[in-house]
Amino acid sequence: MTVSDNKIWKWVLFMIWPFASFLYAIRNFKYKSYRPVILAFFVLYGYTMIFNDSGTDANKHAKQFVEVAQKPFSELFVVLRDFISRSTGDLDLYKPLSNFIVSRFTDKPQWVFALHAFVFGFFYLKSMEKLYDEFGGTFNKNSRIFFIFFVTLFPIVEINGVRMWTAVWVFFYGMANLFYGGSKKYLFLCLSAGLIHFSLFTVNIVFLIFYFLGNKNYIYIPILIISFFMPNLLSSRVNDVSSELGEGYEQRTSAYTNEFVAQAKKEAIQQTKWFVRYRGQIITYYFLTAFILTIINRRRFIQDQIQRNLGSFLILFLSFVNLGSNILSLGSRLRSMFFLFSIFYFYRLYQLNPSKGIKLVPLLAIFPILVWAGVEFRTGAELMGAFLFISNPIAMMLTEPTITVYHVLFER
Repeated sequence: MTVSDNKIWKWVLFMIWPFASFLYAIRNFKYKSYRPVILAFFVLYGYTMIFNDSGTDANKHAKQFVEVAQKPFSELFVVLRDFISRSTGDLDLYKPLSNFIVSRFTDKPQWVFALHAFVFGFFYLKSMEKLYDEFGGTFNKNSRIFFIFFVTLFPIVEINGVRMWTAVWVFFYGMANLFYGGSKKYLFLCLSAGLIHFSLFTVNIVFLIFYFLGNKNYIYIPILIISFFMPNLLSSRVNDVSSELGEGYEQRTSAYTNEFVAQAKKEAIQQTKWFVRYRGQIITYYFLTAFILTIINRRRFIQDQIQRNLGSFLILFLSFVNLGSNILSLGSRLRSMFFLFSIFYFYRLYQLNPSKGIKLVPLLAIFPILVWAGVEFRTGAELMGAFLFISNPIAMMLTEPTITVYHVLFER
Protein backbone atom coordinates (compact mmCIF):
# COMPACT_ATOMS: atom_id res chain seq x y z
CA MET A 1 0.00 0.00 0.00
CA THR A 2 1.43 3.38 -1.01
CA VAL A 3 1.51 6.51 1.12
CA SER A 4 -1.15 8.15 -1.01
CA ASP A 5 -3.50 5.17 -0.71
CA ASN A 6 -3.42 4.86 3.07
CA LYS A 7 -6.39 6.87 4.30
CA ILE A 8 -6.85 5.42 7.78
CA TRP A 9 -3.59 5.26 9.66
CA LYS A 10 -2.85 8.98 9.40
CA TRP A 11 -6.09 9.70 11.26
CA VAL A 12 -5.23 7.06 13.86
CA LEU A 13 -1.91 8.84 14.34
CA PHE A 14 -3.77 12.15 14.52
CA MET A 15 -5.89 10.88 17.41
CA ILE A 16 -2.76 9.67 19.22
CA TRP A 17 -0.37 12.53 18.50
CA PRO A 18 -1.76 15.30 16.25
CA PHE A 19 1.52 17.18 15.93
CA ALA A 20 3.33 14.14 14.54
CA SER A 21 0.48 13.58 12.09
CA PHE A 22 0.64 17.25 11.10
CA LEU A 23 4.36 17.09 10.35
CA TYR A 24 3.94 13.91 8.32
CA ALA A 25 1.08 15.50 6.38
CA ILE A 26 3.33 18.46 5.51
CA ARG A 27 5.98 16.04 4.30
CA ASN A 28 3.36 14.38 2.06
CA PHE A 29 1.63 17.59 0.98
CA LYS A 30 1.77 16.44 -2.65
CA TYR A 31 -0.87 13.84 -1.78
CA LYS A 32 -4.20 15.63 -1.48
CA SER A 33 -5.54 13.07 0.99
CA TYR A 34 -3.06 14.36 3.59
CA ARG A 35 -4.12 17.98 3.42
CA PRO A 36 -7.26 17.59 5.60
CA VAL A 37 -4.92 16.48 8.41
CA ILE A 38 -3.24 19.89 8.26
CA LEU A 39 -6.64 21.59 8.43
CA ALA A 40 -7.65 19.43 11.39
CA PHE A 41 -4.47 20.47 13.21
CA PHE A 42 -5.32 24.12 12.55
CA VAL A 43 -8.71 23.52 14.20
CA LEU A 44 -6.96 22.05 17.24
CA TYR A 45 -4.70 25.08 17.31
CA GLY A 46 -7.75 27.32 17.52
CA TYR A 47 -9.33 25.17 20.20
CA THR A 48 -6.19 25.13 22.39
CA MET A 49 -5.41 28.85 22.15
CA ILE A 50 -4.75 30.44 25.53
CA PHE A 51 -6.18 33.94 25.67
CA ASN A 52 -5.71 34.99 29.29
CA ASP A 53 -3.76 38.13 28.37
CA SER A 54 -6.27 40.99 28.53
CA GLY A 55 -4.25 42.96 25.98
CA THR A 56 -4.87 40.57 23.09
CA ASP A 57 -7.65 40.71 20.53
CA ALA A 58 -8.37 37.04 21.26
CA ASN A 59 -9.10 37.81 24.93
CA LYS A 60 -11.55 40.57 23.95
CA HIS A 61 -13.24 38.26 21.47
CA ALA A 62 -13.54 35.48 24.06
CA LYS A 63 -15.24 37.86 26.49
CA GLN A 64 -17.63 39.03 23.77
CA PHE A 65 -18.49 35.43 22.97
CA VAL A 66 -19.28 34.63 26.63
CA GLU A 67 -21.56 37.67 26.77
CA VAL A 68 -23.40 36.60 23.61
CA ALA A 69 -23.85 33.08 25.04
CA GLN A 70 -25.90 34.57 27.88
CA LYS A 71 -28.29 36.35 25.52
CA PRO A 72 -31.55 34.95 24.09
CA PHE A 73 -32.20 33.85 20.51
CA SER A 74 -33.47 37.33 19.69
CA GLU A 75 -29.82 38.45 19.71
CA LEU A 76 -29.68 37.17 16.13
CA PHE A 77 -32.05 39.92 15.03
CA VAL A 78 -29.88 42.49 16.81
CA VAL A 79 -26.83 41.25 14.92
CA LEU A 80 -28.62 41.45 11.57
CA ARG A 81 -30.16 44.84 12.37
CA ASP A 82 -26.81 46.36 13.37
CA PHE A 83 -25.15 45.03 10.24
CA ILE A 84 -27.85 46.31 7.89
CA SER A 85 -28.21 49.70 9.55
CA ARG A 86 -24.44 50.25 9.96
CA SER A 87 -25.37 52.08 13.16
CA THR A 88 -22.61 50.64 15.37
CA GLY A 89 -18.83 50.39 15.17
CA ASP A 90 -19.11 46.67 14.39
CA LEU A 91 -19.44 46.68 10.60
CA ASP A 92 -18.72 43.01 9.96
CA LEU A 93 -21.16 40.12 9.84
CA TYR A 94 -18.74 37.20 10.20
CA LYS A 95 -17.63 37.58 13.83
CA PRO A 96 -20.98 38.45 15.48
CA LEU A 97 -22.82 35.83 13.44
CA SER A 98 -20.31 33.07 14.21
CA ASN A 99 -20.41 34.09 17.89
CA PHE A 100 -24.17 33.75 17.90
CA ILE A 101 -24.28 30.40 16.09
CA VAL A 102 -21.64 28.71 18.25
CA SER A 103 -23.06 30.23 21.45
CA ARG A 104 -26.32 28.36 20.89
CA PHE A 105 -24.43 25.10 21.59
CA THR A 106 -21.78 26.08 24.14
CA ASP A 107 -20.47 28.96 26.19
CA LYS A 108 -16.85 27.84 25.88
CA PRO A 109 -14.94 30.32 23.67
CA GLN A 110 -12.53 27.53 22.63
CA TRP A 111 -15.18 26.27 20.22
CA VAL A 112 -15.66 29.56 18.43
CA PHE A 113 -11.89 29.83 17.98
CA ALA A 114 -11.92 26.29 16.58
CA LEU A 115 -14.49 27.49 14.03
CA HIS A 116 -12.41 30.56 13.20
CA ALA A 117 -9.34 28.36 12.78
CA PHE A 118 -11.28 26.11 10.41
CA VAL A 119 -12.42 29.01 8.20
CA PHE A 120 -9.00 30.68 8.26
CA GLY A 121 -7.19 27.38 7.75
CA PHE A 122 -9.44 26.31 4.88
CA PHE A 123 -8.72 29.37 2.72
CA TYR A 124 -5.08 29.51 3.83
CA LEU A 125 -4.64 25.89 2.79
CA LYS A 126 -6.59 26.30 -0.47
CA SER A 127 -4.40 29.28 -1.36
CA MET A 128 -1.27 27.21 -0.77
CA GLU A 129 -2.72 24.43 -2.91
CA LYS A 130 -3.39 26.88 -5.73
CA LEU A 131 0.28 27.84 -5.94
CA TYR A 132 1.62 24.36 -5.23
CA ASP A 133 -0.54 22.40 -7.66
CA GLU A 134 -0.12 24.71 -10.66
CA PHE A 135 3.41 23.46 -11.21
CA GLY A 136 2.81 19.88 -10.10
CA GLY A 137 4.26 20.33 -6.63
CA THR A 138 7.79 20.92 -7.88
CA PHE A 139 10.02 23.85 -6.94
CA ASN A 140 13.34 25.20 -8.04
CA LYS A 141 15.71 26.84 -5.56
CA ASN A 142 14.36 30.31 -6.25
CA SER A 143 10.63 29.60 -6.24
CA ARG A 144 10.96 27.52 -3.05
CA ILE A 145 12.14 30.64 -1.19
CA PHE A 146 9.02 32.55 -2.22
CA PHE A 147 6.72 29.64 -1.39
CA ILE A 148 8.16 29.61 2.14
CA PHE A 149 7.65 33.38 2.26
CA PHE A 150 4.04 32.89 1.17
CA VAL A 151 3.32 30.29 3.86
CA THR A 152 4.92 32.29 6.69
CA LEU A 153 3.47 35.72 5.87
CA PHE A 154 0.03 35.25 7.49
CA PRO A 155 0.11 31.86 9.25
CA ILE A 156 -2.56 30.34 11.48
CA VAL A 157 -1.38 32.38 14.50
CA GLU A 158 -3.07 35.38 12.89
CA ILE A 159 -6.51 34.19 14.06
CA ASN A 160 -5.75 36.19 17.20
CA GLY A 161 -7.31 39.08 15.27
CA VAL A 162 -10.05 36.76 13.94
CA ARG A 163 -11.31 38.92 11.09
CA MET A 164 -8.67 40.76 9.07
CA TRP A 165 -6.38 37.98 7.98
CA THR A 166 -9.24 35.54 7.47
CA ALA A 167 -10.74 38.11 5.10
CA VAL A 168 -7.38 38.50 3.36
CA TRP A 169 -7.07 34.76 2.67
CA VAL A 170 -10.67 34.63 1.41
CA PHE A 171 -9.97 37.56 -0.90
CA PHE A 172 -6.66 36.15 -2.08
CA TYR A 173 -8.12 32.73 -2.88
CA GLY A 174 -10.93 34.28 -4.87
CA MET A 175 -8.58 36.65 -6.68
CA ALA A 176 -6.04 33.92 -7.48
CA ASN A 177 -8.76 31.80 -9.07
CA LEU A 178 -9.87 34.74 -11.18
CA PHE A 179 -6.29 35.21 -12.38
CA TYR A 180 -6.34 31.56 -13.44
CA GLY A 181 -9.60 32.05 -15.34
CA GLY A 182 -11.97 30.77 -12.66
CA SER A 183 -15.73 31.23 -12.85
CA LYS A 184 -17.63 34.28 -11.64
CA LYS A 185 -18.37 32.59 -8.32
CA TYR A 186 -14.87 33.68 -7.30
CA LEU A 187 -15.86 37.28 -8.01
CA PHE A 188 -18.50 36.95 -5.30
CA LEU A 189 -16.00 35.23 -3.02
CA CYS A 190 -13.72 38.29 -3.28
CA LEU A 191 -16.65 40.58 -2.52
CA SER A 192 -17.72 38.44 0.45
CA ALA A 193 -14.40 39.17 2.18
CA GLY A 194 -15.91 42.53 3.13
CA LEU A 195 -18.41 40.67 5.31
CA ILE A 196 -15.50 39.35 7.36
CA HIS A 197 -13.63 42.64 7.73
CA PHE A 198 -15.11 45.93 6.55
CA SER A 199 -11.77 47.24 5.23
CA LEU A 200 -11.92 44.67 2.42
CA PHE A 201 -14.79 46.65 0.93
CA THR A 202 -12.23 49.34 0.10
CA VAL A 203 -9.89 46.72 -1.39
CA ASN A 204 -12.78 45.44 -3.48
CA ILE A 205 -13.10 48.85 -5.08
CA VAL A 206 -9.58 48.42 -6.46
CA PHE A 207 -10.39 44.85 -7.41
CA LEU A 208 -13.52 45.85 -9.34
CA ILE A 209 -11.62 48.59 -11.18
CA PHE A 210 -9.11 45.99 -12.32
CA TYR A 211 -11.77 43.36 -13.00
CA PHE A 212 -13.64 45.61 -15.43
CA LEU A 213 -10.71 47.55 -16.93
CA GLY A 214 -8.24 44.67 -17.10
CA ASN A 215 -4.57 45.08 -17.88
CA LYS A 216 -4.37 48.83 -18.52
CA ASN A 217 -0.89 49.87 -17.40
CA TYR A 218 -1.09 53.13 -19.34
CA ILE A 219 -3.80 54.15 -16.83
CA TYR A 220 -2.35 52.55 -13.69
CA ILE A 221 1.25 53.76 -14.01
CA PRO A 222 0.36 57.51 -13.95
CA ILE A 223 -1.85 56.84 -10.91
CA LEU A 224 1.07 55.05 -9.23
CA ILE A 225 3.41 57.98 -9.89
CA ILE A 226 0.89 60.44 -8.46
CA SER A 227 0.41 58.25 -5.36
CA PHE A 228 4.09 58.56 -4.44
CA PHE A 229 3.80 62.36 -4.38
CA MET A 230 0.31 62.60 -2.79
CA PRO A 231 0.20 59.92 -0.06
CA ASN A 232 -2.34 61.90 2.00
CA LEU A 233 -4.92 62.07 -0.77
CA LEU A 234 -7.06 59.18 0.50
CA SER A 235 -6.61 59.77 4.24
CA SER A 236 -7.72 63.39 3.91
CA ARG A 237 -11.02 62.30 2.37
CA VAL A 238 -11.83 59.22 4.42
CA ASN A 239 -13.61 61.02 7.29
CA ASP A 240 -15.86 62.94 4.90
CA VAL A 241 -16.84 59.78 3.06
CA SER A 242 -17.40 57.74 6.23
CA SER A 243 -19.74 60.35 7.69
CA GLU A 244 -21.94 59.95 4.61
CA LEU A 245 -22.02 56.16 4.94
CA GLY A 246 -23.39 56.05 8.47
CA GLU A 247 -22.55 56.28 12.15
CA GLY A 248 -20.86 52.87 12.21
CA TYR A 249 -18.38 53.78 9.51
CA GLU A 250 -17.75 57.15 11.14
CA GLN A 251 -16.95 55.50 14.49
CA ARG A 252 -14.57 52.99 12.96
CA THR A 253 -12.71 55.35 10.66
CA SER A 254 -12.30 57.91 13.42
CA ALA A 255 -10.32 55.27 15.30
CA TYR A 256 -8.03 54.97 12.28
CA THR A 257 -7.57 58.71 11.74
CA ASN A 258 -7.57 60.08 15.31
CA GLU A 259 -4.29 61.93 15.94
CA PHE A 260 -4.13 60.95 19.62
CA VAL A 261 -4.59 57.27 18.76
CA ALA A 262 -1.92 57.60 16.09
CA GLN A 263 0.54 59.15 18.54
CA ALA A 264 -0.17 56.48 21.17
CA LYS A 265 0.48 53.72 18.64
CA LYS A 266 3.71 55.34 17.50
CA GLU A 267 4.93 55.56 21.07
CA ALA A 268 4.00 51.92 21.70
CA ILE A 269 5.88 50.83 18.58
CA GLN A 270 8.97 52.72 19.68
CA GLN A 271 9.11 50.52 22.79
CA THR A 272 9.43 47.33 20.74
CA LYS A 273 12.54 45.59 19.45
CA TRP A 274 14.03 46.81 16.15
CA PHE A 275 12.92 43.72 14.23
CA VAL A 276 9.31 44.31 15.29
CA ARG A 277 9.50 48.04 14.66
CA TYR A 278 11.06 47.87 11.22
CA ARG A 279 9.94 44.56 9.74
CA GLY A 280 7.27 46.24 7.60
CA GLN A 281 9.77 48.75 6.23
CA ILE A 282 12.33 46.00 5.60
CA ILE A 283 9.91 44.06 3.43
CA THR A 284 8.60 47.20 1.72
CA TYR A 285 12.08 48.25 0.63
CA TYR A 286 12.88 44.68 -0.32
CA PHE A 287 9.95 44.46 -2.72
CA LEU A 288 10.62 47.88 -4.20
CA THR A 289 14.20 46.76 -4.84
CA ALA A 290 13.02 43.42 -6.22
CA PHE A 291 10.63 45.07 -8.67
CA ILE A 292 13.26 47.56 -9.83
CA LEU A 293 15.75 44.74 -10.47
CA THR A 294 13.07 42.72 -12.27
CA ILE A 295 12.11 45.67 -14.50
CA ILE A 296 15.77 46.26 -15.37
CA ASN A 297 16.17 42.59 -16.33
CA ARG A 298 12.67 42.10 -17.73
CA ARG A 299 13.88 40.82 -21.11
CA ARG A 300 15.44 37.82 -19.41
CA PHE A 301 12.11 36.61 -18.05
CA ILE A 302 9.38 34.64 -19.76
CA GLN A 303 5.94 35.81 -18.64
CA ASP A 304 2.55 34.32 -19.45
CA GLN A 305 -0.73 36.24 -19.49
CA ILE A 306 -1.44 35.42 -15.84
CA GLN A 307 1.88 36.95 -14.86
CA ARG A 308 1.27 40.09 -16.91
CA ASN A 309 -2.19 40.51 -15.38
CA LEU A 310 -0.80 40.00 -11.90
CA GLY A 311 1.89 42.61 -12.49
CA SER A 312 -0.70 45.07 -13.75
CA PHE A 313 -2.88 44.49 -10.69
CA LEU A 314 0.10 45.10 -8.42
CA ILE A 315 0.72 48.49 -10.05
CA LEU A 316 -2.86 49.52 -9.35
CA PHE A 317 -2.88 48.05 -5.85
CA LEU A 318 0.39 49.73 -4.86
CA SER A 319 -1.17 53.05 -5.87
CA PHE A 320 -4.02 52.39 -3.45
CA VAL A 321 -1.57 51.35 -0.71
CA ASN A 322 0.38 54.60 -1.15
CA LEU A 323 -2.76 56.73 -1.05
CA GLY A 324 -3.92 55.05 2.17
CA SER A 325 -0.51 54.75 3.81
CA ASN A 326 -1.22 57.39 6.47
CA ILE A 327 -4.42 55.78 7.76
CA LEU A 328 -2.89 54.11 10.83
CA SER A 329 -3.32 50.32 10.98
CA LEU A 330 -5.41 50.26 7.80
CA GLY A 331 -2.42 51.51 5.82
CA SER A 332 -0.13 48.83 7.25
CA ARG A 333 -2.71 46.14 6.56
CA LEU A 334 -3.08 47.22 2.94
CA ARG A 335 0.68 47.19 2.62
CA SER A 336 0.77 43.64 4.00
CA MET A 337 -1.77 42.58 1.37
CA PHE A 338 0.54 44.07 -1.24
CA PHE A 339 3.31 41.84 0.16
CA LEU A 340 1.09 38.78 -0.32
CA PHE A 341 0.36 39.46 -3.98
CA SER A 342 3.99 40.42 -4.58
CA ILE A 343 5.13 37.07 -3.23
CA PHE A 344 2.60 35.40 -5.52
CA TYR A 345 4.10 37.35 -8.45
CA PHE A 346 7.71 36.42 -7.73
CA TYR A 347 6.86 32.81 -6.95
CA ARG A 348 5.28 32.39 -10.38
CA LEU A 349 8.01 34.42 -12.07
CA TYR A 350 10.74 32.07 -10.85
CA GLN A 351 8.64 28.98 -11.47
CA LEU A 352 8.28 30.11 -15.07
CA ASN A 353 12.00 30.91 -15.27
CA PRO A 354 13.93 28.14 -13.47
CA SER A 355 17.68 28.30 -13.05
CA LYS A 356 20.35 26.16 -11.40
CA GLY A 357 21.59 28.73 -8.89
CA ILE A 358 19.87 31.13 -6.52
CA LYS A 359 19.30 34.50 -8.16
CA LEU A 360 19.81 37.86 -6.45
CA VAL A 361 16.13 38.73 -5.88
CA PRO A 362 15.28 35.45 -4.06
CA LEU A 363 18.58 35.61 -2.17
CA LEU A 364 17.76 39.07 -0.85
CA ALA A 365 14.39 37.75 0.35
CA ILE A 366 15.93 35.40 2.93
CA PHE A 367 16.62 38.07 5.55
CA PRO A 368 13.12 39.66 5.36
CA ILE A 369 11.60 36.16 5.60
CA LEU A 370 13.58 35.36 8.74
CA VAL A 371 12.67 38.68 10.37
CA TRP A 372 8.97 38.44 9.52
CA ALA A 373 8.59 34.75 10.41
CA GLY A 374 10.48 35.24 13.66
CA VAL A 375 8.13 38.01 14.77
CA GLU A 376 5.08 35.97 13.74
CA PHE A 377 6.25 33.01 15.82
CA ARG A 378 7.21 35.19 18.78
CA THR A 379 3.83 36.94 18.94
CA GLY A 380 1.92 33.74 18.19
CA ALA A 381 3.75 31.90 20.98
CA GLU A 382 1.97 34.06 23.58
CA LEU A 383 -1.37 32.47 22.59
CA MET A 384 -0.14 29.07 21.41
CA GLY A 385 -0.93 26.32 23.89
CA ALA A 386 2.08 24.10 24.62
CA PHE A 387 -0.33 21.20 25.15
CA LEU A 388 -1.02 21.21 21.40
CA PHE A 389 2.37 19.67 20.65
CA ILE A 390 2.44 16.86 23.20
CA SER A 391 -1.17 15.78 23.73
CA ASN A 392 -4.12 14.29 21.83
CA PRO A 393 -7.57 15.70 20.96
CA ILE A 394 -9.44 13.84 23.72
CA ALA A 395 -7.07 15.04 26.44
CA MET A 396 -7.27 18.56 25.04
CA MET A 397 -11.05 18.57 25.43
CA LEU A 398 -10.96 17.16 28.95
CA THR A 399 -8.45 19.66 30.31
CA GLU A 400 -7.95 23.42 30.28
CA PRO A 401 -4.19 23.96 30.04
CA THR A 402 -2.78 27.41 30.74
CA ILE A 403 0.87 27.03 29.66
CA THR A 404 1.80 28.75 26.42
CA VAL A 405 4.72 28.08 24.10
CA TYR A 406 6.01 31.53 25.05
CA HIS A 407 6.09 30.46 28.71
CA VAL A 408 8.05 27.31 27.84
CA LEU A 409 10.59 28.93 25.50
CA PHE A 410 11.05 32.51 26.64
CA GLU A 411 10.20 32.82 30.32
CA ARG A 412 12.71 31.90 32.98
